[in-house]
Amino acid sequence: MGIELGLWNELNVQVDYFFEHRTDIFMQRKTIPTQTGFLNNPWANFGIVDNQGIDASMTWNHRFSSKLNVALRANFTYAKNKIKEYDEPESVKGTYRSITGRSVGTLWGYQAERLYTDDDFEGGKLKAGIPTPNLGTTVRPGDIKYRDMNDDGVIDASDQGYIGGTSTPRIVYGFGANVQYRNFDLSFFFQGTGDVHRVIGGTQYFIPGSGQGVLGNVYTNYTDCWTEDNPSQDVFWPRLSESTNPNNNVASTWWKKDMSFLRLKSIEVGYSLPKSVSRAIHAKDVRFFASGNNLFYFSKFKLWDPELDTGDGLKYPSMRSVMLGFEVKF
Repeated sequence: MGIELGLWNELNVQVDYFFEHRTDIFMQRKTIPTQTGFLNNPWANFGIVDNQGIDASMTWNHRFSSKLNVALRANFTYAKNKIKEYDEPESVKGTYRSITGRSVGTLWGYQAERLYTDDDFEGGKLKAGIPTPNLGTTVRPGDIKYRDMNDDGVIDASDQGYIGGTSTPRIVYGFGANVQYRNFDLSFFFQGTGDVHRVIGGTQYFIPGSGQGVLGNVYTNYTDCWTEDNPSQDVFWPRLSESTNPNNNVASTWWKKDMSFLRLKSIEVGYSLPKSVSRAIHAKDVRFFASGNNLFYFSKFKLWDPELDTGDGLKYPSMRSVMLGFEVKF
């Protein structure tokens, strides 16, 4: 369903609403009884996913005078899907571990409450009533404290669940302009995403100081961490140590980061010589220009390019380029 609108031979707007009900998605069964004799769970066409959203675009072109012309353009897309049918135990549906009813690619991990403080310990051990982590290490002040989701007094794999957000952006947008004034011209385009998250880390060497070589890189913000002299809860890194810390390495809301961004995708500035000058050198048109791609972006996330599909930054970033040149038409 859509609407198209054109006004004054200058403005064009198009808005579409879409809904998709996809059935018979090929997926692997998860709850096959062992007595069936299957070595591996079989695959079948049983998944159901609903997807809906809006897609909008706008262009506006106006000539203010014989010397000034402006053209604007913008686009916006919002899409959200929902898993309607997935093979999982009925006892799981509707709980923090359920897949049914969530979006495809919803992030998974522990719910981080805060960092442990000195008040959580007595005689080097956690005080009574505080859930005991069973993640392969002994926790200390400055380590991440997780929520006991099933209230069994132990933090283990059964406390993992869906923590909201997806690594696929639900919002994609862009806007740009072309401006021409006398012999000068300017064009640019910004591209952005919103409502997109990623759980960074997930490897034992991610936290600074816990590894060697390329996997043990120390990030520029390594000083933004919990220390005995700075026992702050408002830090990027928990307590750092010389060796790996299984408690702090696991996926959790502590490492869930907003990867939304707005990027200057392209920009170009040009100047065309007056016709009289062009004709003097036996040319029809001569234009000088400077252009750039991926020059900068804005984002809450600062460690690496948020557009990269990576949890540790170990991917080749988008190439930034600048070009100077001229065009001659005969």
